[in-house]
Amino acid sequence: MNVHATVAPPAERDRLFAEVVRQAPDFAKAQKGTSRIMPMVLLECVTEKD
Repeated sequence: MNVHATVAPPAERDRLFAEVVRQAPDFAKAQKGTSRIMPMVLLECVTEKD
């Protein structure tokens, strides 16, 4: 599988991170334990051209 990865922009990152924390609350603890913002990376499938 080939994918293209991009870092989510701030507003989308916040929305996605909230959903991650809802499903896995330990991520909130991890975020509080660091001064950097944990990125959310978006993966998009890329089809190979023949």
